Amino acid sequence: MGTLIQDLRYGLRVLRNSPGFTAVAVLTLALGIGATVAVFSLVDAVLLRAAPYKDSNQLVLVWTPDPRFLGAVNSVVGTNQEMSFEVFNPSAGDFYDLQSQNHSFTAMAMFEPKQFNLTSGSVTVRVRGAVITGDFFSIFGVAPELGRPITSAEDQPGRGNVAVISHALWAGRFSSDPGILGKTLLLNSKPYQVIAVMPARFEFPHSRDANDLGTHQANLPPALWIPFAQTPKDRADHEGEADSGIALARLRAGVTLGQAQTEAAAILDRNRMQHAPDSRGMTALITPLAGTMNAQPRKPLLLLLAAATLVLLIACSNVAGLLMARAAGREHEITVREALGAQRARLVRQLLTESLLLAVVSGALGVGVAYAAVRAIAQLNSGNIPRVEAASVNSTALLFTLGVSLLTSILFGLAPALAASRTNLSEMLAQSGCRGIKGSRHVHQSLIVAEMGLCIVLLAASGLLIRSLLNVNRVTRGSSPRPH
Repeated sequence: MGTLIQDLRYGLRVLRNSPGFTAVAVLTLALGIGATVAVFSLVDAVLLRAAPYKDSNQLVLVWTPDPRFLGAVNSVVGTNQEMSFEVFNPSAGDFYDLQSQNHSFTAMAMFEPKQFNLTSGSVTVRVRGAVITGDFFSIFGVAPELGRPITSAEDQPGRGNVAVISHALWAGRFSSDPGILGKTLLLNSKPYQVIAVMPARFEFPHSRDANDLGTHQANLPPALWIPFAQTPKDRADHEGEADSGIALARLRAGVTLGQAQTEAAAILDRNRMQHAPDSRGMTALITPLAGTMNAQPRKPLLLLLAAATLVLLIACSNVAGLLMARAAGREHEITVREALGAQRARLVRQLLTESLLLAVVSGALGVGVAYAAVRAIAQLNSGNIPRVEAASVNSTALLFTLGVSLLTSILFGLAPALAASRTNLSEMLAQSGCRGIKGSRHVHQSLIVAEMGLCIVLLAASGLLIRSLLNVNRVTRGSSPRPH
């Protein structure tokens, strides 16, 4: 421990005496570490962290693929890819048949994202929300912060003039008024009575509506929920003519996805024979909620993480080159220490300690870079990345930063340290200490080749992404996006 403290003190003096080198190295590494940590924070929030709901692994989505699209179904079953809602949403009749006849789910609900004109007082604003059936909140196991949830009795025409608002809307629009319950809101010019305020942690569903994209609404979580309120005729519709939504369910304990899917398919086939014989063969598809909702951003986020890792490796190569050039100027120091009896392992440890100090300082600065980047990405989110607002530089990200910092200290410090400590003492003394670092030319060449290779990969990937973006922008939207 005493030797380690001595190495740290000496390393701090060496870095302090070279402020230009230290600043360039720290800034280079901080940008690479910050970018990597920021992307990891997104991956952790969206892909790795469990959904913030009770027993979230039991939450599933229920799809009813149309027989005319069985080819498309076969291509996605078991691959957990993103699916088209228009093709897979159950009709209202199919949903209520499954809800009343299944034994695999503790509860089922249907929801559909919507936009509303919210009028309170003399001000009208556009907000996102959803229409839901009565068991929606119970499926998530989340109770309102104030009031009570929507019940099945209120999911009826003429009885559904109630609304549940989000914590963000309550705090921002109504200044956390404790008397909010019972107040009337105008939604699309219709009166709705506020019966509950949801806790801040509940924000579902995230936007999947293409109409939200490119607007400020795409960045906002849902602000309110109102009952679906379908008529008996709508509830009996099996042809898809009545409004329907996305079916959500909670699996019973011990029931697998396969068992639930087999039962749902049998119910649909039996009821279709009675209500819609022309569309017999209707099947069912049960998918985990988290995996399905995260399918779209999974590949882009993983590609982004790979790109950030390449940037970090390029930064390490740059700093390693700087250390090699700096080691050439420290040849006299290394020669004297070897002449005084310092072993090669001792010199390598000292040089690696200096690299570790650089990495730790860079990691600390990189945390600030990552924090700013995560906030910027959350603001720029186009609405198709669920839970991106939950991304933060938390304890997991800090541990990841520490690991990245330690790894980078080895990546950019080991090769220069080994090259600088590889000496021939008698040859150096004969030349009065005037020498070059043995093997430094080969190390330099290897670093340049590695850096060029990483840059080519990164540039090629960037070019492909830019070309894909340009191709998407050239696709005809079917209507003019600009008002006339």
